[in-house]
Amino acid sequence: MVLALEQGQSIRSVAQRQGQSKDTVRVWRDRFRSRRAEEPDCPVKDYLCDNGRDGRTPEFSEEQVVQLMSLATADPETQGVPHSHWSCRELARVAVELGHFSHLSKSHVQRLLNKDDLKPHKVQMWLGRKDDPDYDERATTVTQLCCDATESGSHSVLPADPEPQAAGESVKHALVSFDEKTGIQALERIAPDRPMKKGMPAKLEYEYRRHGTMTLHGLMHVNTGRINGFCLPQRTNEDTAMTLRVLLGLLLMQGYQRITVIMDQLNTHMSMDMVRMVAELCGVPVPDDNELDSRYKRRAFLESEDHRIRFQFTPRHASWLNPIEKWFSILVRRLLRRGSFTSTQQLATRITEFIDYYNRHLAHPYRYRRRTYGNSTPRNCSPVQGAET
Repeated sequence: MVLALEQGQSIRSVAQRQGQSKDTVRVWRDRFRSRRAEEPDCPVKDYLCDNGRDGRTPEFSEEQVVQLMSLATADPETQGVPHSHWSCRELARVAVELGHFSHLSKSHVQRLLNKDDLKPHKVQMWLGRKDDPDYDERATTVTQLCCDATESGSHSVLPADPEPQAAGESVKHALVSFDEKTGIQALERIAPDRPMKKGMPAKLEYEYRRHGTMTLHGLMHVNTGRINGFCLPQRTNEDTAMTLRVLLGLLLMQGYQRITVIMDQLNTHMSMDMVRMVAELCGVPVPDDNELDSRYKRRAFLESEDHRIRFQFTPRHASWLNPIEKWFSILVRRLLRRGSFTSTQQLATRITEFIDYYNRHLAHPYRYRRRTYGNSTPRNCSPVQGAET
């Protein structure tokens, strides 16, 4: 504006081009000229500074604001408010009742909270993980096993493959991942879905009917990413042991000499039923219940490297290290989240069909990044290293 006026342009034309009022252009012209006349040696940027303003006196003192922030970060129940968290309205009311303010609106409370970036209405989940002396070692071992299995170039197959022996493939060592996905609901929407249109996504009915739940016992072959599994009504010690007996037994029949199973430390994964199952498949004496009277003893038996079937448990509160969890997320996103099922039988059938389709067209080994947790070294990984094809 100042440059244009100094070049002889009119106030009206400058105001129109700059999108300002004529009064604004006139104010800056007079301010620039008066400052340059008073202090001709100052830099030009000093002539273009805005005038200082005192502003309105703050309505609340800093002490009052600190008292409000202290109240906002305290538990509402300490002030007799039976809420799990504060609302702006309740904060304003309680602050006035306590005598910190003579008056206070909820909108003013919101502005003060935003200024200090406090959000009582939001919450994030976190886990206060208990100290686990084996965490670093177990996490490193699981990561190392997955990396060795996918980088060794072995392309072992699950029993679901057609005629694996005819293809000339016979893998002696296998790494598999096992877990259960519980509480899969058979939800039927009360109205059919509406297909997507141009500029409009597909629409799903909000209301639904419940037809029960199912549990998927899934097994992933880490080398190939292929899935095997069974849908059962529940998850018990007997169900888990029976499922693994069938799946691992089929792998042994295919010529696998050693199998390493990655799973989390759920109680059902370290039961006596699992111990008996492993002992029978490995051809070793079945231990007495009194010999393995604690979960730690049963875990040590299942992780014994002397057995051709050994378990490798993930650290506690680290089930995300289990590779099959990746596939469970795919199952939810591609089938369960938008599916509609009239019964648990249909749900089980759809899951089985999805597994078959996934194995034929989508199965692939996942990539894993080598990582050492803490200063630990991985346990013996020989059941996977040196896999033959």
